[in-house]
Amino acid sequence: MKIAIVVRECHRRGGISRVVSEIVEKIAILGHEVHVFSGNYENVDDTKIILHKIPMIKGSLFNNLGLYKIAKFLEGISFCIISKFYLKSDIFDIVHVNGDTLSKFDIRMAHSCHKAWLKLANKDLKGPIDWIKKNLNPHHWRILITEKFNFKKGNYKKIIAISEIVKQEIVENYDIPSKDIVVVHLGVDLNEFNPTNKKLYRNDIRNKYNISNEDIVLLFVGYDFRRKGLEFVIRALNKLKYKNIKLLVVGKDRISPYLNLARQLNVEDKIVFVGPQTEINKFYSASDIFVFPTVYEPFGLVIIEAMASGVAVVVSKLAGAAELITDNRDGILIENPKNVDEIEEKLSYLIENEKLREEIGKNARITAENFCWDKVAKRIVNVYKEVLESKK
Repeated sequence: MKIAIVVRECHRRGGISRVVSEIVEKIAILGHEVHVFSGNYENVDDTKIILHKIPMIKGSLFNNLGLYKIAKFLEGISFCIISKFYLKSDIFDIVHVNGDTLSKFDIRMAHSCHKAWLKLANKDLKGPIDWIKKNLNPHHWRILITEKFNFKKGNYKKIIAISEIVKQEIVENYDIPSKDIVVVHLGVDLNEFNPTNKKLYRNDIRNKYNISNEDIVLLFVGYDFRRKGLEFVIRALNKLKYKNIKLLVVGKDRISPYLNLARQLNVEDKIVFVGPQTEINKFYSASDIFVFPTVYEPFGLVIIEAMASGVAVVVSKLAGAAELITDNRDGILIENPKNVDEIEEKLSYLIENEKLREEIGKNARITAENFCWDKVAKRIVNVYKEVLESKK
């Protein structure tokens, strides 16, 4: 098949960009001609994949002025418009778009449902100023308008949702027939994220951050601390009765509110903020428990990465990747991510049971092996074949 894949950014740093960079290479290995239309790509193997650079407005100037929302809006809308003219959809067997687009396409891969997320976010707004910031944000409106267009009957032939949660949100918010949506859970690099990394990196990471071998290390990874529940982890840390506990926080966000909270709760000495990391696999190898009480997460690559690394995970049921977990077998599920007592109770359960932690970690690895990127790519290609057959 001759396949066009459209994505604003294609690189391995995280999010949609990471997912697409993994998928396109695996699809190309399966023998298909893959063209990637992107405004920014890095470390993509151009010996296997044909790259098409889409010019778009850069938001650097606005970012430098602190106008991040304007920057996101301009980058997004310029890519949507310009890619429409660069992509000649008729010369491809399949056009697969990721995120919102104005291009003609066959398949839209839904990495989230923005309308559903905004409804949830609005429930937590504090006062009219917060409401104005959230609801008058041009970036959000641009996504909502294009999302509505993309999910309009007749504009797609099939939708791929990355979790059952996302599928249900699309059905409820856009009145799309369930049969039009195929769920393909995301994957993981089983070599990069592997239990054998513990022998290679565990001591190095612990020594670097002055963590002893006797300490129980909790790991939190995320770029949006508020949505992904760092506040609740810190509050649960305050309730844990054990002295030898450390919390490693990996990711980019404002840390001052969380440092202030840690100081108020007198747990500042138990938390290490390490910022964003390119070799995140090393941090999984240094940890004993991965904790992720997110209030909204369409999937959560960090969850399956931790599982593939053989780490016991304690995660919110609201994360899409929680669909892969059988509670108390290959992970521990949190019913209410805002319930600090529940988080504390489930963390204590694992802290006190080393054998259970190890057993859950082993089972987690076995589960993760069903979701390597090769298998994900094959599932997506099967959707391509189904759509191509319907076009004849």
